[in-house]
Amino acid sequence: MEHTVEYYMANPGEVPVHINIRGNATRIARAMGLAVDLPKHDGGDRYWAMFDRRNWKSKLEGRITDIWATGDPDWVLLKRFAWGDCCFDLEEGITIETTAAHVIEALDWVRALEKEGVPLHRGKGTALVLVQSGVYGPGLPTDGTLFAGLGLLPGPGGCWWELPR
Repeated sequence: MEHTVEYYMANPGEVPVHINIRGNATRIARAMGLAVDLPKHDGGDRYWAMFDRRNWKSKLEGRITDIWATGDPDWVLLKRFAWGDCCFDLEEGITIETTAAHVIEALDWVRALEKEGVPLHRGKGTALVLVQSGVYGPGLPTDGTLFAGLGLLPGPGGCWWELPR
């Protein structure tokens, strides 16, 4: 159910938060304890036609939480946690869906992936972890106060926040 900005003003802990972990999705999934190979998107109609033939989701069935959790042919639910869901999308890669009330737990989990060999930065510091609110409006806890208070840094474009080094 979609809520209004007014609803989130009254219930700030329920503001949706999206965390993208860029990088090798298979490496990230394996660091999560999943023995799966996830596809890498290289774009174009030819690419999508290959996925239709390969039945990419059927190869994951029984090895992840749910291959049809959203009904979207591009998404799968890798793992469900008390604080949110970890998903894989063909275009976005690994994403975490959580709320403002649980973003600290989700980011702690993301930071733990680094100990499993998942890089959280590229080169001299380009962040591979980006955080974004699912709702915008003045006074909402994700208007900068929440994310800045967590030590995240404003990212390019103004809507994403980055995990600092």
